[in-house]
Amino acid sequence: MSSIVCFHAHPDDEALASGGTIAQLVAEQHRVTLVFATRGEVGEVDDGFLGAGTTLGEAREAEARKAAEILGVAGIEFLGYKDSGLENTVGEDEKSDEFAKSNVDEAATRLAKILDDVGADILTTYDPNGGYGHPDHIQVHRVGNRAAEMAKAKPRILWATMNRDHFMNLRETNEEVRLAMEGVGESTAEGELEHELSKGGDEKSGDEKGDASSGGESALDKSENGNEDEDEDENVAEDGNKETENETPENNFGWPESEITHFIDVTDYIDQKMDSIKAHASQIGEDSFFMKLSPEARIIVLGTEWFVDPAQKPSDKKLGSIFD
Repeated sequence: MSSIVCFHAHPDDEALASGGTIAQLVAEQHRVTLVFATRGEVGEVDDGFLGAGTTLGEAREAEARKAAEILGVAGIEFLGYKDSGLENTVGEDEKSDEFAKSNVDEAATRLAKILDDVGADILTTYDPNGGYGHPDHIQVHRVGNRAAEMAKAKPRILWATMNRDHFMNLRETNEEVRLAMEGVGESTAEGELEHELSKGGDEKSGDEKGDASSGGESALDKSENGNEDEDEDENVAEDGNKETENETPENNFGWPESEITHFIDVTDYIDQKMDSIKAHASQIGEDSFFMKLSPEARIIVLGTEWFVDPAQKPSDKKLGSIFD
């Protein structure tokens, strides 16, 4: 039995990005611990949804616990930071308790303790762009990397991501998916999918995105050579925080398929994944994109989950287990 820690920014991220993988790992008798940086206090919610005296953060924590029960995780932890919101920027602010402005080493210390407490073998975070550019997601990447370095457990890191080419192809070939996206806002990962499918992505070259396959280097090679995150050494405070704004275009999300190392088929767990998604009712209502999809389309959109192992060189072989 292995111990896996899945680190996410907000409740509902775990269900969308890795719900199927989590369900599969639990079914295989592995121990999964969910860690959230925030309680998602800045998310949008319909008028009248919250009960009297209930805050959105409280509601989303309850939803996260319900989803965790559905997926069968062994434990759930919150680092205690506040949701930074989509328009925030990354950079330390001692007066702020927003996650995007947190001290990287301080946040990583909190996460590293959890990694050691559960004896983590694998830690999943996000790709350097945070999936779609959200400041909290970018900070998850940075804090996760640092925590893995600090922890005595020395877990292997995998980046959860979205297959950019897959969704670009859906825009061109699947009318049902495209129509289901209509009317979805752009303030969430769901909205970023809509934006990508309806308008197309602003795709950068491999060099601009830190192409892991360029010159045969792994993403870790790129990082060690100082190329990850656009020369992050510039304008960096002593704590390791980048003080400049994230410059990634809002319509550029995910990772190129050629650089993704792991393609996890979670179709056997699609119903469990959908139930975990539905648990986040404050954010994903009956009129949401995911609820509009037919069972067949759900498999196309949600039936595969993608990860990048930054220590592995991409190849034509698509790895089907996070243990590969």
